[in-house]
Amino acid sequence: MDRKVVLTYGALAIVAALLILLMISIYDVNESPSPEEARRETIDPRSPDFWNPDSIPDPMNDLETREQVQNLWPDVFEPGPDREAVRRQWQEFARDYPDNIYIPSQYLPELSESEINERRQVLDAVGDVHTEIANRRARARKEGEPGTPGPDAPAESPVSPETQRRYFQYRIRELQSRIELVEYALARDQLDPDQIPAAEAELEDWRREMAELEAVAAEIPAE
Repeated sequence: MDRKVVLTYGALAIVAALLILLMISIYDVNESPSPEEARRETIDPRSPDFWNPDSIPDPMNDLETREQVQNLWPDVFEPGPDREAVRRQWQEFARDYPDNIYIPSQYLPELSESEINERRQVLDAVGDVHTEIANRRARARKEGEPGTPGPDAPAESPVSPETQRRYFQYRIRELQSRIELVEYALARDQLDPDQIPAAEAELEDWRREMAELEAVAAEIPAE
C-alpha cells in the first residue's frame, strides 16, 4: 500500500479517536449535576426519603446544638403533662362538683334544652347588669366634677329584680367554683409548698366576698 495512503488512514483514525473521547467527556459533563442541582436533589420533596422522619438527622444529637437550645428555651426540656392523669382528675372533679362552671364541656353530660335555655338567660342577665354598670360609670364621669356630688341614683333600677337575682346567683356560683377548684388541689397536695399560703389567702377573700354577695342577693325585692 502506498505510504501516503497509510499515513492518511492513520491520521483519520487518530481524529476519529479524538472525536469519540471529546463526545464522551461532553456527555459526562452534561450528565453530572451542577452544585445547585445536587442541592435541589437532596431536598426534592418527591424523594421517598423526604417525608421519612427516620432519614432526617436529629439536631438534638449534636451536643453543642442541644446545649444552645436548652439555654434559650429551657421549658422545651420540661416533662409534659400526663394527659391521661389530667383526664382522670377532671372526671373525678366533675363527679364530686357537677355544678362547677369551670369543668370543660367534654367531662359533662349533654345538656337538655331547658338547661341550655337557662344558661342563655343567665348569660343575658350578666350582660345586662354589666352594661348598666358601665353606663352608670360613664354618666358619673361625664356629669361629676371634682369636689361636687355625683349624679343622683335613679329612683328605680332599670334592671329587673329577676335579672338582678340571676346575676348575683351567677356571681356566687362563680366564686363557689373557684373555691372548689382550690380546695380540691389542696386536698390532693397538687400545689407547691410556696403556693399554699397564697391559695389559702385567696380562699378567705372569696368566702368573704361570697358572703357579701349572698347578703345583697337576699335584699333583692320580689317582682
